[in-house]
Amino acid sequence: MKRWHNSIFFRMLLMFILLFVPIYIIFASLYSISVELTRKEIIRLAESQTDNFLKSLEDEIQRIQSLLFHIVLNDDDIRMLVSIPEIDGEFGKTIAINNVKKVLKTISFSSSYINDVRIHFPILNRTISVNNDYDIIHEYVVSRHCDCINIFICPHGWSYNGISTI
Repeated sequence: MKRWHNSIFFRMLLMFILLFVPIYIIFASLYSISVELTRKEIIRLAESQTDNFLKSLEDEIQRIQSLLFHIVLNDDDIRMLVSIPEIDGEFGKTIAINNVKKVLKTISFSSSYINDVRIHFPILNRTISVNNDYDIIHEYVVSRHCDCINIFICPHGWSYNGISTI
């Protein structure tokens, strides 16, 4: 009877192990390296995409703010309602309010991020809204702003019950 370690089966098994174990180790290490490289590339792309989105959002917010300040400073109806609202009587005030509402609609349509734009005139004790929504704006939100005029922009999905103003 032949011994087990001298048999042809044992020699073939030993040769198989000696040949395929290094190949398996090489492939396993290549696989782990490729997984790590892929993970790093995905993280790098996600960070780049996030940075681009944030820069785009910051640019959009800056554009909206400059649009707001430009319109508020140059709009005759807003200036009239802030300074001397009684000068033209109720009819003139109504026309000015309608014109201000048109300006607010222009601001609202200028960006897909804006859901509603409101302007509050403390002297009139009135808030003009694009969406005609008149939910309660907290007094501390209004009081922290100027006594002349307060502009509130509500992004999609936000409400005025929290402090979400620009």
